[in-house]
Amino acid sequence: MKFNYVLLFIPSLCMANNQADIINYSNVYEAKTGVVNELLVRYVRTFDSPCAHIQVLKPGGEGKILNDKKICSLKGKNFLNDYAEVDIKGIEMDASGVILKISFTPLTPTGEQIKKCFVTFIDNEPQDLECLNSPNDQ
Repeated sequence: MKFNYVLLFIPSLCMANNQADIINYSNVYEAKTGVVNELLVRYVRTFDSPCAHIQVLKPGGEGKILNDKKICSLKGKNFLNDYAEVDIKGIEMDASGVILKISFTPLTPTGEQIKKCFVTFIDNEPQDLECLNSPNDQ
């Protein structure tokens, strides 16, 4: 009998992990939709997370999400634990991708850095966040 319980428990853990990334749309405070190189793209931020979501939607699909990229870090540094503050100051969408103006405040007392960052798309999938090297690029 114990063996059966273990088999039932493992799939429950896997299902719980998949449910953790579902957006609670009642917590959305910022959203924008646009076209990026013929893709219908939505940007979403919620009150309960420092992360942003970049989603590719199915045109005419009543909001069906084809791809979802959770943007929570830059070059291995997590927005929640590795910075004192991260704030997205502006967002634009054009044929090249999603362009974000992001304010980063490091944990070390060096002050706020504003960077121009990009999310590009390969095979209709949003890629990792990339930023220009100069902290003053705006």
